[in-house]
Amino acid sequence: MTPTTLALPARASVTARERFLASMRFEPCDHPPYWEWAYWIETLHRWYAEGLPCRHGLPSGVDPAGAIDGDAGAFRPRGQRERDVHDALSLDEGIVHLPVYGALRLPTEPVVLAEDEETRVILDENGIRKRVLKQRMSMPQFIEFPVTGRRAWEELLAGLDTSFAARTPADWPDLVASLRWRTFPIALGGYPEGLFGELRQLMGAERLLFTFHDDPGLIHDILHALTELWLGLWEEALAQIEVDCVHFWEDMCFRSGPLISPAMFRQFLMPCYRRLTGFLRARGIDIILVDTDGDCSLLIPLFLEAGVTGLYPMEVQAGMDVVAVARRYPRLQILGGIAKQALAQGREAIDRELAARLPYMLLRGGYIPTVDHHAVARRALEGGRDVLLEKPMTATLEEADDLLALAAQREAVLQVGHIERFNPATEALLSAGKGARFVEVHRLGSFSPRSLDVDVVLDLMIHDLDIVLCLDGSEPVQIEAVGVPVLTSRVDIANARLRFASGLIANLTASRVSVEKVRKFRVFAPRTYVSADFTARESQVYRLEPDESGRPRIASARHGAPDQEPLRLQIEAFAKAVRDRSRPVVSGSDGRRALALAHAILRTFGSRP
Repeated sequence: MTPTTLALPARASVTARERFLASMRFEPCDHPPYWEWAYWIETLHRWYAEGLPCRHGLPSGVDPAGAIDGDAGAFRPRGQRERDVHDALSLDEGIVHLPVYGALRLPTEPVVLAEDEETRVILDENGIRKRVLKQRMSMPQFIEFPVTGRRAWEELLAGLDTSFAARTPADWPDLVASLRWRTFPIALGGYPEGLFGELRQLMGAERLLFTFHDDPGLIHDILHALTELWLGLWEEALAQIEVDCVHFWEDMCFRSGPLISPAMFRQFLMPCYRRLTGFLRARGIDIILVDTDGDCSLLIPLFLEAGVTGLYPMEVQAGMDVVAVARRYPRLQILGGIAKQALAQGREAIDRELAARLPYMLLRGGYIPTVDHHAVARRALEGGRDVLLEKPMTATLEEADDLLALAAQREAVLQVGHIERFNPATEALLSAGKGARFVEVHRLGSFSPRSLDVDVVLDLMIHDLDIVLCLDGSEPVQIEAVGVPVLTSRVDIANARLRFASGLIANLTASRVSVEKVRKFRVFAPRTYVSADFTARESQVYRLEPDESGRPRIASARHGAPDQEPLRLQIEAFAKAVRDRSRPVVSGSDGRRALALAHAILRTFGSRP
């Protein structure tokens, strides 16, 4: 593996390592580590626009659609970590995960297998075959994972290199020497290393869940090989350096609970966890943490029985209450659990949220408070900042009205991130589609564990609701809609048929459980047809018009700019509105209108038998 370097910070009176160890061991300390997990790149762009000092900026090559580790994240010395928020808020030095690569399959250079004008099919560094847009702002379509069955597993196992040298950087001895007097905690494991997590990386969620039933022996074989790999790597690493904790990345729960039953956990994962945690405890490691989103209530007693000592991030949206969990499990180490929804409601709500959780949790100990990555719009507006807010702008219409009133009071620019407004295909659609009589929209995507805490209407369809409202101008007078959950407890596929006061009828379909990715918006107006492809960033306009002899003919024209990045255009438009003190392209009122229509559609679902 490639060499790495690591710069050590100057020593403080109480180090981040000492704070971490004391907090996790229920011992007194001046305060727990001040950390955050990670930041979406879009969030950082917004914060820079709102006044965050840009002394370091974003690392080169960072994915604009992705995130960057914060101080609590699974940062490794070869990776990238956010620095400007860290400096501005005087956060503690973050945890560092040792670069001991524990995934079964060693990473390889990505290979392009096929491509056309719009997409590439690649074999990525993890051996996953997927289709991606040539522009990076999209989720991939997963085609095939490395392990499709027993034969594929045996082929992977035959080529498995378990040697320590193959799984650590070339300058490992120098790195170990540099960490001897460290002032921050170091860890083994973390993303992408977990028992269930590795199975999902190898097989994909759908095939994995079927395989638990169809070929349980294969699951046992993979878990045994993974356990043996980690024990061997950890034995060698721990002989050379003292480690403060070990992390497992699982992400095996959603809002409605775990993806596998407690009985399946006990049958498949428990034996491996017991071997691994027993090994670690025998070597003095008493902080063993599991990262799993969602509602993990059913699995907490099993994790504790298996030797795990702590869990994070305790998602409040999934029903996880850190105080209730802490009372039930007095020695469970906990990280996270501060409700970001409350933080978005202003200073009084912030005080109530912290007062409800921190006094007990900090007195109890074994706790490091963190929140999720989203920005707090109301707090920024209260401070007189202009705000670019992600869609949907708020969870409720009352919160939206509160932000609108506050922005007006502070004379602040409030723009909502309906990014398709900045898609080069949209301009021709809006100008040529005036007077539309019928609209047909398909926004389909493949399954992804991101944004599963909301229905697909708020996740995907709201983009197109905003454009329909912008295109027509009148209000909907009739809504017929149906939505069903497929892979989650929320609505995953939905169809809405809307009749507007102008006479326009719009038929919209949104899905996050489709095989093919589609972003098509079709408009039928008098003598005009517009077909917009948001993925290609192009619109084709067809008009019935007379030729030179006066005979009717169909004229067509293509509009768009595939090389223009909507995210960049959105940020530039926000910056211009801030400079000019002008109404933004997508105002807070626009965001509120789209949110209101989305909620009306959701109420239609709720009223169905």
